[in-house]
Amino acid sequence: WTNVFINCTIKPITEKNQIKNSELLSEPSFYQHLVNLCDELANIYQAFSKKNMQPDRRPLSAITAEALLNAASHVATQTMANSSSMLKDIQAGRRLELDYLNGYIVKLAAAAGLDCPINEQLIADLTANSAIINWSKSNKHAV
Repeated sequence: WTNVFINCTIKPITEKNQIKNSELLSEPSFYQHLVNLCDELANIYQAFSKKNMQPDRRPLSAITAEALLNAASHVATQTMANSSSMLKDIQAGRRLELDYLNGYIVKLAAAAGLDCPINEQLIADLTANSAIINWSKSNKHAV
């Protein structure tokens, strides 16, 4: 779950803002977005984990917002010179992983009866951004 959540934070924020991973931590507004997203993800996970168990009937382990933020920050630090795969995908005109990442989180939140405005807004922003980029690529030779 932690890896899924890290991908749900770093990838969409870097893509939305067209930044390298290092800028996620160095720019205060990007970092605050990361903090807020980690809070939302942890709340969704905690609600989901109360209703679900692992196959052997043990409760799922807790993921806190602080632990998620620390893990995402660690990954962003370790990969600071990199561009996320989602940013590379949109630059290349490929389909984004939104349905498998943040879209899945929205479904989990709905199943738990929770709102997830940050994830929903990221999806809306990235979908619009992807449509704009794909439209401009397909029409670059149009007069």
